[in-house]
Amino acid sequence: MQKTQNLTQQSVMALFGALETSYDIYGGVVRIEDRERQVFITTETIYGLYKSLLDEAADAWKIVLKTCGYMWGKRLIQRLDKNLDAQQEHGLAVLEVESFIDLIQNYFAYHGWGRLTINLDHAESAGIIVLDLRDSIVTQALPDTAGPVDFLISGMLRAIFEFIARRELDCIQITCNRKKTTSQCEFLVSAPQRIATLGSVAGEGSLDDAIQKLRAA
Repeated sequence: MQKTQNLTQQSVMALFGALETSYDIYGGVVRIEDRERQVFITTETIYGLYKSLLDEAADAWKIVLKTCGYMWGKRLIQRLDKNLDAQQEHGLAVLEVESFIDLIQNYFAYHGWGRLTINLDHAESAGIIVLDLRDSIVTQALPDTAGPVDFLISGMLRAIFEFIARRELDCIQITCNRKKTTSQCEFLVSAPQRIATLGSVAGEGSLDDAIQKLRAA
């Protein structure tokens, strides 16, 4: 069994390429430390994607965005694992839980998705991961869309925790509390068949109600 490892803030930022970012203004290219090309997106870009999907696929826009988020999440977590192995000669699987949580929370904040908090209080006893996302860029981009809208992020979170758990999971957004200057979104991750029981409470009930229903599933 491999010994668990810690990460320093310096090594976390190195994984994101934040220690050396190059900007070619004339060429319109941004690259990070390992020379991978980056792109910046705005809330208008996200809104445009949503509107196009809504026009073409109606309510299925939610499924499309969640699927896109899942594929995106798989690529990003595999890349983080590869880069960590190249940097420190070990992958994500041997990180201490606290280091893994810090890494993912920092990833979301650094890349502008929002301020993510990962809560594992129910993980060992009930197989439930609770996530709180403040200032979600997707929620900000879709202020007039009723109910939970962070399907892209739900897909990303599913992929991230599947990689670590090494088994199939699912993620559902339960609440979406919007205010003028901020937002708070709450998600649950668990086994797919258990998450499927929560469809009726997403956007309707409280997080505590959803956790209790999930515990009973």
